[in-house]
Amino acid sequence: MRLPASDPQYQQVTNDKGKQVCQENLIRYRNLTGICNDIYNPAMGSTHQLFARNVRFESTFPQLGE
Repeated sequence: MRLPASDPQYQQVTNDKGKQVCQENLIRYRNLTGICNDIYNPAMGSTHQLFARNVRFESTFPQLGE
């Protein structure tokens, strides 16, 4: 989950190889938008992102009779 180039913190998160990794003040303090809650996925858990549950599909919809 990468930050788009239009995001104000895009330059702080993106290194010269194009990889996005949160560092310095972005991981030291919580942001109002919620970016960098996950260091390697800056947009995960931030505002305007889809919320997914991290469970296996099989445990969500088990086969009946098993």
